[in-house]
Amino acid sequence: MQSDNLLTQAIDTLIQEAYQPSEPGVAVIVAKNGQAIFRKGHGMANLELGVPIEPDMVFRIGSVTKQFTAVAILILAEQGKLSLDDSVTKFLPDYPTHDYLITVKHLLTHTSGIKSYTSMPEWILYGEKISLFKN
Repeated sequence: MQSDNLLTQAIDTLIQEAYQPSEPGVAVIVAKNGQAIFRKGHGMANLELGVPIEPDMVFRIGSVTKQFTAVAILILAEQGKLSLDDSVTKFLPDYPTHDYLITVKHLLTHTSGIKSYTSMPEWILYGEKISLFKN
């Protein structure tokens, strides 16, 4: 469609204006009605190694998604689709709670007692093995 072509051209122009090819960049995928109409990487994923960004790359985004997940959960609670007092086993029946009540609220407020797996030595070793930028 002509309107999709104009839209993808506008997106591409915005990306090129915002991100220089030799600087840290972005992977962008835009979907319309469930179909990708724009898919492109622009800029660098790793400056030191000269790795350009590709749209299928996996990025370590750390804790960036936590606030979005929290807001989504609060919206679901506001809509009555879940309660902050619901046990995690309502959603993950096999989760090993060791007979402790762990609620959605505990997860949101980081008071569940569940250990952060990314601070475990095993995770650090695993993370090194999967790093995109290792030679």
